[in-house]
Amino acid sequence: MAIPVNHPPQGIFHQPPMFEPVPWPVRCRIWVYVSNRAFETHEQSELAGRLSEFTANWSAHKLRLSAYSTIFLNQVIVLGVDEQIQSVSGCSIDSSVSFLKDCEAQWKVVLLDGGRLARYEAGCLTVESVALARQQVEKGVINPHTWFFNSFAQNIEQLRGEPWLRASNKLFSRMLGM
Repeated sequence: MAIPVNHPPQGIFHQPPMFEPVPWPVRCRIWVYVSNRAFETHEQSELAGRLSEFTANWSAHKLRLSAYSTIFLNQVIVLGVDEQIQSVSGCSIDSSVSFLKDCEAQWKVVLLDGGRLARYEAGCLTVESVALARQQVEKGVINPHTWFFNSFAQNIEQLRGEPWLRASNKLFSRMLGM
């Protein structure tokens, strides 16, 4: 049986928005956390303040990190560190995980589940498990043209260059069984 192709209607879907954080160093190492839901406006404001405070005090071996943070599409948190100035350590990564766990508890969201994918449709993100995404492929909801957020990027250059990858991309097609 042929899988129906769900092409978006003309004019509704264009290429998703680019990821353009304010000037981050080009070789900035990053960590991407996709929330299971979008943050409300008041939550974003509080979260931005907490992120700013965290990155201002984030350190490794008692040395302050040159750290950055942003919230993208009201649902994606990106933390970055310019490792040309100071490298992160196991303890500094542990402190970021602890910070994110606090955020999860405060806003009742899920940030630390790496087994989820975020796809772009109708101007917003749909976040789902890989297993559910595979079912969506079988139903024709996800097709080779579907955009997925590149939450696997490891540095800011990768995320700026390819914030979105099509389901046909080798990384996603393997995960989705396409």
